Formats: sequence, C-alpha cells, structure tokens
Amino acid sequence: MKIITRLLLIILLIYLFFIVFKFYIYNPVSSEFPNELNKNAENSIEKVENNLIENLNYEVQLSDNRKYLITSEKSDIKYNDNNEIINMFNVNAIITYDNKFPFVITADEAIYNNSNYKTNFNQNIKIKYMQNIITANNMSLDLINNIVILNNDINYNGLDFEMSADNVLINLITKEITIFTDDKKKNVRIKTK
Repeated sequence: MKIITRLLLIILLIYLFFIVFKFYIYNPVSSEFPNELNKNAENSIEKVENNLIENLNYEVQLSDNRKYLITSEKSDIKYNDNNEIINMFNVNAIITYDNKFPFVITADEAIYNNSNYKTNFNQNIKIKYMQNIITANNMSLDLINNIVILNNDINYNGLDFEMSADNVLINLITKEITIFTDDKKKNVRIKTK
C-alpha cells in the first residue's frame, strides 16, 4: 500500500510539475501576436512623434543653485538615437543663479535636447539681463559648459552704450564676454549714449 501511495504521489508531482512548466515557465506565444504588438507600438510612437503639444514646460535644476526653465506655446517631440529632441515654437526661457537677476530669453523657435540641455534658439531672439537687452537671429545655449554663443545680426542695448557685432560668446559663470566679427577687416560697432 505504501508503494502505491508513493507511486501516486510521484505521478501527481510529475503532473503538477508539467502543468506549472507548461503554463508558467514555457508559454509559447503565436508568431502573429508579437508582430501585431510591434505594429501597435510603432503606430503609437509615430502618433506621439507627430503630435504638437501645447504649453510644454521643462525645468532643470543644475548644479551650483542654477535653474533652467524653458516653455513654449507649441512643441513637437522627436526621438533621435535615444535622445528626446523638442522643436519648440514661441519660446521663453529663464536661467537663474542663486535667485539673482534672471537671464531671460525669448525666441520664435528653439530646438531643445532633453538629454544634455543644449538649446539652439532661432529667429527674433531677445535676451534680457538686468537692464541690458541683446537681440540676435541665432543662439546656442550649452548649460553643461556654461556657454552662450550668439551670431547673425547681434545688437546690444545697455545703459551706457549700444553695440552691433557678428558673434558674441558669453561665459555664464564668469560673465566674461568675447565679441568678434566674421570678417577681420570689419569692426565691432559701439555707440555711447
């Protein structure tokens, strides 16, 4: 009797093992299901990539008590090599340092890389810092290296003077500014008030 009971228990264990293995460990899925799932995933990604998003905001807390906030009225998000690239329209950005005077930027367009926080501003760029205003057609903002590069039709209007140049390089940490022209024969124009 003990042998029969042991035999039945072994058969029952083998049967349970088979059931567990079949339903929980080895669960083959038909070849159509993954393809259909992939098609649905691709379609949803395409829909996300081609949609315009209204009133998009990104806020980045940087080191040394610095903060970068960029907003846009409309944005289009795309993915390139696992980087989120955002095409932004009617853009406002603010860089603050220890709650001191903000560095305020407005532009018609910008391309923002969410992985490294680099932003390229284009068309009708206006920068306000304290009582100074700079306008330009192109601007690159690199928050990792703390550099702003302005080019194409730059005009500066401050309390003491006005200036026109082709290129301006600003170090956001030291506030050091380098001004130069594309043509070495051409001079930077400065007019005192």
